[in-house]
Amino acid sequence: MRDSIHDLKDRVCVVIPTLNEERNIGSTIDEFRQEGFEKIFVIDGRSTDKTVEIAKSKGVKVEIQTGKGKGQAVAEAFEMVDDD
Repeated sequence: MRDSIHDLKDRVCVVIPTLNEERNIGSTIDEFRQEGFEKIFVIDGRSTDKTVEIAKSKGVKVEIQTGKGKGQAVAEAFEMVDDD
């Protein structure tokens, strides 16, 4: 039997790499939630604005990137995300 779209959304973790995205991160998280995605993970590249605080206030998992660049952020996020 095929998984429904809803079942797949329950299994997907959205990874959002950020760097100084305080103007966008709140609405981005809200939009993913409106589409039914609940597992959202922000990997931040050491923002100097309020990106991290805003993401945390939305109740998502937030980690600070140790390397540099978007590709490295995504690679680090995949290592950190639980695969349940």
